[in-house]
Amino acid sequence: SEYNVEESKIISQQSDFSRLPSVNAQGSYGYSWGRGLDPVSNRFVTQEITSSGVGAQASLPLINGLNIQNTIRQNKMSYQASEFDLAKVKNDVALTVAVNFINVVFSKEQLENARFQLASSQQQLDRAKKQVAAGALPRSEELNLDAQVATNELTVIQRENALNLALLQLKQVLQIPASQPLEVVVPDLDPEDLMLDQDRDQIFETANQVMPEIKSAKLRVESSYYGVKAARGSLLPRL
Repeated sequence: SEYNVEESKIISQQSDFSRLPSVNAQGSYGYSWGRGLDPVSNRFVTQEITSSGVGAQASLPLINGLNIQNTIRQNKMSYQASEFDLAKVKNDVALTVAVNFINVVFSKEQLENARFQLASSQQQLDRAKKQVAAGALPRSEELNLDAQVATNELTVIQRENALNLALLQLKQVLQIPASQPLEVVVPDLDPEDLMLDQDRDQIFETANQVMPEIKSAKLRVESSYYGVKAARGSLLPRL
């Protein structure tokens, strides 16, 4: 995105330079010798001929249907839009990091919950074994709880794998080597402090004013408007 901004800047500068005059100069020198036909005496003679020449040409557009001016405006708008595109990419990267961080936190919470469920079902199984041995419960109840413990053990393994995958994805977006340890600290936040007091229309209006992708889109619409005017200017005579 930074390269795109630099490219748009160069294109904008090139369109500015198109208003400058164009100057070309050339020079030539020739030398030849040998026998040739003299056009006056109609005889073959040995002769040497040298020649030289210089020339110059300059041009400056005076009238071209405002093609240059509209092209300059078009490229400047595109240059400004590319800067907002860069800001959008930075926002996207920040949001990607935040989303992956939330996924890690969510996976940690799910793993802790799965371990709690496993511990709870294990306690129930131990209690059921004692009751079955005492004849207070049927054998089927113990088998059902044994199956539930096995299911919870599988859930714990699945949650551990999900947490490891979420950590790996977070390392990737942070450009951290996969082998490097990473401890994620869950911030202590009060949900009440995170509530928005604006309504939907207010949030949309704020986003419409500050989001770089919206500003970029508006500039590109305006850039295309000047592009159309520049193209129409090509239909007019040039001086």
